Amino acid sequence: WRAAFLAVAALGVAALLVVVFRLPRTVKHESHHASLGQQFRALRHQEIWLSYATITLTMIGTLCYATYSVPLMIQVTGVDIEHIPLFLLLGGVGSVLGIWMGGELTDWKPMPSLVTVLVLQSVVYLVMIFTLHDPVTMAPTVFVSGLLGFAFSTPLQSRVVHAAREAPNLASALISTAFNIGIAIGAFLGAALLNAGVGYADLPAVAVVTSLLAAGTAGLSYWLERRGARRVAA
Repeated sequence: WRAAFLAVAALGVAALLVVVFRLPRTVKHESHHASLGQQFRALRHQEIWLSYATITLTMIGTLCYATYSVPLMIQVTGVDIEHIPLFLLLGGVGSVLGIWMGGELTDWKPMPSLVTVLVLQSVVYLVMIFTLHDPVTMAPTVFVSGLLGFAFSTPLQSRVVHAAREAPNLASALISTAFNIGIAIGAFLGAALLNAGVGYADLPAVAVVTSLLAAGTAGLSYWLERRGARRVAA
């Protein structure tokens, strides 16, 4: 069991080295300390609270499935218990690549890319309903769900920080709160559905709906932003 902890420690050191050598060096500016009132007023921007809503909705669906993915794969997919770590590894590799992809999309076209990722995520969970009965088809679905499940976060976090750039401390801190609220609701909802008699195979359907709702809140935020920009230009 110690090998797993040593592997995590080694990966942590590797990640630290990547950050040290790859993170762009920026010019240090004198920090501006916003008052508590300014911090709360910054939350009025629709870009911020709609981003929180998008994060929470996405995590509800993801964790409703992911919290119970292991018993799903054992009991429904038919994966041998000794092969479960390989499936979790596939999801983890997809997640790492998703974080990288999210950064690239943020530098390119953040909002159109975000909406596209969320719609694709809904499609993947819809496909999962049909692929989860066979390990061969479930494996790539797990990978892609991990990829898209982490690609959405960077554009949203960047959007929140940019919208609250005059007073970013509280707004950026609440990003984690939005994630954790979604995680808690998703796990609770999954348990409630299972206790009500819903099967493991039906849990991805929740993610189909919540991902579409998240795409809707992200799209609404983008539309409001563009409408405001047109009014200013006029």
